[in-house]
Amino acid sequence: MCQEPLVSVIIPTYNRASFLVEAIGSVLAQTYSNLEVIVVDDGSSDGTMAAVEAIASRTARPVRYCWQHNQGASAARNMGLSMASGTFTAFCDSDDLWLPQKVEKQVAFLDENGSCDVVLCDLQPFGSSDAGWDGIPDLDIRAEVILDLLFQRQFASLVAALVRKEVFARVGGFVSGLEPSEDYDMFLRMAVGHRFGLIHERLAMFRMHEGKMTRRRTAFMQRYRTLRRFLRRNGRLVSRGTVRTRMLQVVTGIADSWLRIGRPGEALRYILESMDYGVPSAREVKNAVKALSRLVVS
Repeated sequence: MCQEPLVSVIIPTYNRASFLVEAIGSVLAQTYSNLEVIVVDDGSSDGTMAAVEAIASRTARPVRYCWQHNQGASAARNMGLSMASGTFTAFCDSDDLWLPQKVEKQVAFLDENGSCDVVLCDLQPFGSSDAGWDGIPDLDIRAEVILDLLFQRQFASLVAALVRKEVFARVGGFVSGLEPSEDYDMFLRMAVGHRFGLIHERLAMFRMHEGKMTRRRTAFMQRYRTLRRFLRRNGRLVSRGTVRTRMLQVVTGIADSWLRIGRPGEALRYILESMDYGVPSAREVKNAVKALSRLVVS
């Protein structure tokens, strides 16, 4: 009887010891047996190491711990990738959870669909009630289709993915400085020349945190940087209509957030920049007039 292929589970963490214990517990509760757990501690000071060591002492499954000076989520994930030895790689952030059959079903899917490089599952949101989850759309596993879909909407999440290890060898690691959009950047790069599949079942749980305006503005701006970075390298691969619609959507969100805190100059800068992608929408024109009027008054 052939041994199950090894799955490396990378859990980056920073000062989330209470959540981390739950996350590791959900990974160790998987019905799939051949797992290695790699916890990368990005400089925590809350007893994370002791919590991981206590868990490791109570399980027969390998739980490895690595501490590094605080460098951010991308560096922590890259450290985990350098330590991983599995045929497949999965990520579980320290505040998220897996349902017990996630890995078993995703490994079976990739075994049965040899042309797929990445398989996603749907997610069950929990935690904050102020944000929703639209779910993952039906996917065509042709690479060129997934790229357009992914550019239109950030529906892929690391906690929902299982990836063949050779994908990372081809696309490289996570890019520091793009947080919290470093995972989006990774999926966009994966979508170039790799095939995605989907299990239409909620097999992972994604913790929703309270959305503050500052956090949302930062997310919009980093998403914009991520998309522009991708377009500089691979713009020819995404349809013009998709690029226009998506970039106008993101820039409008940034402009709105600046207007709400009384920064019309910043709002206007992004509105003008959005014209690189086509004729501005009615909403953008309205925001531009609003921003100009506030600048004149001030």
